[in-house]
Amino acid sequence: MLLSNVLGVIVIARNGDRNSYYQDPYTYAGSNAETTVLGAVESHQLGTTLRQTYLDPSSPSYINGIRSDVVDNNEVKVRVKGGVEGSVVFDSAIALLQGLFPPNPNNKIQLANDTTIVAPLGGYQYVPVETVEPDNDRSLESWTDCPFSLIQSSTEIGVQAFVQHTKSFYNSEGFKKKAKDAEPFFPSLKDFVFGRPATLENA
Repeated sequence: MLLSNVLGVIVIARNGDRNSYYQDPYTYAGSNAETTVLGAVESHQLGTTLRQTYLDPSSPSYINGIRSDVVDNNEVKVRVKGGVEGSVVFDSAIALLQGLFPPNPNNKIQLANDTTIVAPLGGYQYVPVETVEPDNDRSLESWTDCPFSLIQSSTEIGVQAFVQHTKSFYNSEGFKKKAKDAEPFFPSLKDFVFGRPATLENA
């Protein structure tokens, strides 16, 4: 893809492969998960691809003027959602950044006694990562902590609006019809859902 005079890029990336993960279909509360070796490789490869596309001066999509050997922290901002699924998203971001800004011997300083110190691992680059906690900022997980967080009623007090909306959706005639239509398919998934209910709600 040819892009002329690229001034900057916004990258929205998913995490790499992870071990078993489950989200409650009503609350969306997630289980703890960890990045697999495959997931780390996937994220690193994505970082390498982004580097070749946007940080290589010979690329038609090169970001004009960006420093590509050693990261300039004034030119790169990384935000990672800090949800409830454990470190999988953070770990994937670190692997991506290792591909985007690999170790470089130019990542060094010279001390007052003229000694040159290169960063560990041959010039490893430590790119700052800002974790975004859903309790403080919903921008990366907008479904959490609905602004209308409390519903007052005679039968349920303090029920999250999000949970109410998902319950209403699952109880709707349209969803029930789709669930019925999909019923014959789900038994074939029993070996892949690790004992969880094989239903459209959990799809």
